[in-house]
Amino acid sequence: MIAFFATANSTLQLSVPDGLRGRVMALWTFTFGLSLPLGQQAMGALAQHTSVRTSFVVGGAVVLAAAATAAALHGLDGRQRSRSTT
Repeated sequence: MIAFFATANSTLQLSVPDGLRGRVMALWTFTFGLSLPLGQQAMGALAQHTSVRTSFVVGGAVVLAAAATAAALHGLDGRQRSRSTT
């Protein structure tokens, strides 16, 4: 997790224009600062009402769905760029 955050922060800071870096980093920090505690609360509540195994399965399904959505959007974005440059 530490390696992910270090790499993601570095990549984000190097790829964002200087004038927008503070705003983008604030949004990044807000997003991850808020998503982790909310996700932990949701997983804990789900585990309490069902079982730990069920909460892991649901959490894994959510992560896979998010990854598939990101991959689909990235693929669509790449196709649109290649069409617009030709």
